[in-house]
Amino acid sequence: MRANPESSLNPGTFRSVSTRKTLWVCLALSVVGIALSLSVFKLLRLRENRVLNSAFRDRTHERAKALQREFDVGSIILESLAAFRKSSSGLTREEFDSFTRIMRKRHPSVQALSYNPLVKHADRAAFETSVQGEGFPEYRITEYSSGGVSTPAADRPEYVVAKYITTYGPNERVLGFDLNSESIYQEALNRARERKLIAATGPVRLVQEPGHHMGFLLFNPVYDHEDKLDSFMVGEFRLGDLVNAALRNFKALDIEMELLDELGENAITLYRTPALYVPPDVDDFMQLQEKDVIQLGGRNWILRTRPLAGFAYDYRTWAPWSALLIGLSITGLLAAYVGHLNVFNLRVVESEEKFRQLAEHINEVFWTIDLPARRIIYVSPMFKQVYGREPDEIYEDFDVLLACVHPEDQEILQQNLEQMSGGKQMNSQYRIIRPDGSTRWIRDRGFPLTGPKGPTGRVVGIATDITTRRKLEEERDQLQAKIQQAQKMEGLGVLAGGMAHDYNNLLTAILGHTELALVELPDDSSLRTDLVQIEKAGQRAADLTRQMLAYSGRGPSLKCHVLLTDIVESMKSLIASTVSNKAGVHYELLDDLPTIRGDANQIRQVVLNLTINAAEAAEALGGEICIRTGCIDADRAYLSGSYFDHELLPGNYVFLEVSDQGSGMDATTLERIFDPFFSTRFIGRGLGLPAVIGIVRGHGGAILIDTEIGKGSHFRLLFPVDVAPDE
Repeated sequence: MRANPESSLNPGTFRSVSTRKTLWVCLALSVVGIALSLSVFKLLRLRENRVLNSAFRDRTHERAKALQREFDVGSIILESLAAFRKSSSGLTREEFDSFTRIMRKRHPSVQALSYNPLVKHADRAAFETSVQGEGFPEYRITEYSSGGVSTPAADRPEYVVAKYITTYGPNERVLGFDLNSESIYQEALNRARERKLIAATGPVRLVQEPGHHMGFLLFNPVYDHEDKLDSFMVGEFRLGDLVNAALRNFKALDIEMELLDELGENAITLYRTPALYVPPDVDDFMQLQEKDVIQLGGRNWILRTRPLAGFAYDYRTWAPWSALLIGLSITGLLAAYVGHLNVFNLRVVESEEKFRQLAEHINEVFWTIDLPARRIIYVSPMFKQVYGREPDEIYEDFDVLLACVHPEDQEILQQNLEQMSGGKQMNSQYRIIRPDGSTRWIRDRGFPLTGPKGPTGRVVGIATDITTRRKLEEERDQLQAKIQQAQKMEGLGVLAGGMAHDYNNLLTAILGHTELALVELPDDSSLRTDLVQIEKAGQRAADLTRQMLAYSGRGPSLKCHVLLTDIVESMKSLIASTVSNKAGVHYELLDDLPTIRGDANQIRQVVLNLTINAAEAAEALGGEICIRTGCIDADRAYLSGSYFDHELLPGNYVFLEVSDQGSGMDATTLERIFDPFFSTRFIGRGLGLPAVIGIVRGHGGAILIDTEIGKGSHFRLLFPVDVAPDE
């Protein structure tokens, strides 16, 4: 060995110099490593905070949108009442009660709905006498004194008086109250009159209830056919119930909310979530505040929010701490390596073993890859649990790792590797396929390693199995979509039922007078032909009305214990004549079915409507229609795929299935098949399938549909088995 100049020093001095150099190198390496680890930790934490900030804004806006939708319900209710008033020649108390009872049942936040006609001073006495004659002997036009006592209203040119009001009880004291008597109501009335739009009051204390809940009133002006102001439809809403209804699907302890009436120094707090403890060492993002504007009846209410500690727990990850821990570990290992390089290589091996143990105890897949060599340097034992393969498989062949990725997502992994080859970090999600054929979702995060001379070509990262979380998110999205569809069908059903009820009243009068005229006219009268045509048209309109009532679930029914197979057997000749030459009909009817409780006539209508629909679908392509009956023990998973299953319980169901080999339906058509008056054909009224869904819902059942373009459609109707049939 050649002598080093420093070897002239005595052994003790040489050892001291070498030790000092090693200590300085280790110290510098430690400082740099700690600084880099802290920098990476800070960068990841800042990035995580940006994600948190964005998520907080999104959640705040979602709550604001939910509140806006719930507030808009009040306007929709009043618009429906106004339309109902305009469509009726004379609004009676019974009609008003019947129409509004459904609204209040569906929307508990509604304190009261009232019909408030304009009464001129000259007509005051006659108006009071008229209402008194309707069963309210103490009815007067009133106002409240400063002490809150109801007194006769002062003389005014005109009064806006509560004539009809829902659920009399505590609301009865409002009957006869003149809204023009108080300034807060008068201001909103004037705005509604000037703008001819719905106007909202500021926050008021609801006087009907002992607790005096905070609420507000909406005024909707109603004009007659000559565009003259006739009356006001007034809605009174409990603010707390309305907010709770809007936010029922949101997590309660992650965001603090405050609803204000106006911006400025004199802002009034309408609603506020209970104040929660916020730790003193919260992150900067916890000091954020968001403001959204809720518009209602010409007023702007402010929703002010800030995140709470629970919000951060949903989004915080171990990535910054993992990076810091890995960085500090690497720093310690490198320092140990430099300090003991000249002593024993065993120390290096021991240090690497410590690092390996650290990585293996992380509940995620830690990996290291040499990109230029396309070689896996290390994966933690969690790889086997997550990927279902032995680590040796990917050590031997790098392409095995690529083969684990779902074919549709392999491009994502290639882009990630290219991104890290360019010196950038990556954070993405993709699917893998395990050897048993199961699919899992992976969240992969990684960053390139750099050395004294720049990038080393090696990258490290952590892969996390997020399959369970993705599944929960998908189930949540599916549930929300089903709830929205059910709410849509319920709203359309209420509208169709109300319209059909009014049409039915009109048609009863038309057909009744037509029959009377036909009885009184002589047989040779020239008017008989016209009256017969009127009667036929009226009967067709009555049939249309019955279908609309069936869709809404309010049609007349006479339920008893029936056998589904017997009903289909009795209709074979009718089905044969209806289908004609469009398609053949094949029956698979199961005998000894349990009975169901239903209306036989309505079920016959369901069978006929589905058969006609199947025949028309199969007419172009031919094929055969199959009608089957049977019994099935349906569990929750099976029922979750049906229409309107949220109220069904697992158990035994009798089913009726009608299938065809026609053209099938695409997703867009499938979404609308139960909408009233929707049809893909030039003929037909589009009420066949809506009537089917109305009847099935009225029988407490559900519908499953399987359809594919070019392969036909299968409709399966489920009816609950009668648990207590007649002896």
